[in-house]
Amino acid sequence: AMACGTPVISSDCITGPREILSPDSNFRKRLTDRVEYAPYGILFPVNRTDLLAQVLKKLLKDKALQEEYSVSGLTYIHKFETGKVADQYLKQIIKLQSAQDPPLAYGEEENRIFRD
Repeated sequence: AMACGTPVISSDCITGPREILSPDSNFRKRLTDRVEYAPYGILFPVNRTDLLAQVLKKLLKDKALQEEYSVSGLTYIHKFETGKVADQYLKQIIKLQSAQDPPLAYGEEENRIFRD
């Protein structure tokens, strides 16, 4: 939705929406009784369909809010491009293997994950 310029509304479940929509917030914090208008989308508490309905009504009526989330999402989505995410995974894999393997000769680190 974000890549299409559509405002994102998500429940504040434990599987990652907060990390995407409010990256500078406390990831351990979960909403229970209110809506959060985060930088890149709107979070509502899990199982609170009443608050979801409230947010949907507000967003449908408020064109400025729609535009704000459309622009912020399109600006932010570049962080999730396939190449960038793949590079992050590769760096983490190399880091984890480095913690387990003995030091390698110069130039071997980039090829190490492919030889096993």
